[in-house]
Amino acid sequence: YTVRSTVVGSGLTGVVKLAQNRHTGQECAVKSLALPKLTSTRADVGRADAFASEVAIALSTDHPHIARVEDVYESSRRVHMVMEYLRGGNLCEVLRQSGALPE
Repeated sequence: YTVRSTVVGSGLTGVVKLAQNRHTGQECAVKSLALPKLTSTRADVGRADAFASEVAIALSTDHPHIARVEDVYESSRRVHMVMEYLRGGNLCEVLRQSGALPE
């Protein structure tokens, strides 16, 4: 994946950047989290646990209004969750502007 500097979202566990799949050319979104070190604080470990939970939930979710997880991989210092890139802002922004979405 080629991760760009364009931030398309953020949350408790990290920022989401626009990326491109090197093999298909398809745009995607990548959320990354630094791996906790042995000397990490409880907050760092808590964020890592929250990220792991987010990945597990996202992998088990199949809904047209929620970005699908396409890949999860670990580099030497970070863990990355690659998601389908859905244009139009994040869900919170869409709900704020449009109200409830149909199921």
